[in-house]
Amino acid sequence: MIFIEKPSKVFLIFLIIFISGCSSFQQVEVLPDDFELYYEDSAMHLEWGQDILEIDTENNAAYTQKKGSGMEMISEFNIEEEKLLEIYNKALENNFFGLQNNYEDPTIMDGGIQVIEIKGQGASKKVTLVNYYMYELDTLSSMILNLVPQEMRDRKFNDLCPEKMTECSNDNSEVCTEWVHYCEDEGNKE
Repeated sequence: MIFIEKPSKVFLIFLIIFISGCSSFQQVEVLPDDFELYYEDSAMHLEWGQDILEIDTENNAAYTQKKGSGMEMISEFNIEEEKLLEIYNKALENNFFGLQNNYEDPTIMDGGIQVIEIKGQGASKKVTLVNYYMYELDTLSSMILNLVPQEMRDRKFNDLCPEKMTECSNDNSEVCTEWVHYCEDEGNKE
């Protein structure tokens, strides 16, 4: 029979201090007044697309979908503060402000880039992933993308083709040329 001695009080106090020091996450009850968020998810090739979500201190959001060098669709909306508080607390829980600024896997070609920048409580942190996966940021990214209403994420560039073809009929700018080319050729494939 094995007998385990009763742990000393000193050991228990040390253990409690050690555990509390390891979990420095302190959930906040109110979204900081200076909270801002920038999120970008893009492929290495411009024609494959890019999604950008920007949220200001007034909880106003601008969701931009880009394709090529000048084609873009912008949707603006307001986000409930409770949802932003969840994001901020998840960032704190995942030690977002303690992460490195850049993570990159140079062995992967033609992958993607993800950028998350969060400001709050006087702190600001921007983390960039290039062809790199990180669980903590994947969870945070999913929460951020879920802020954008599904109908905005589902919009297609060819939905704008009738408007852009009219708008660009007498415009030879680079952006209009790109829209016309897309609408005449690739827009039908989408």
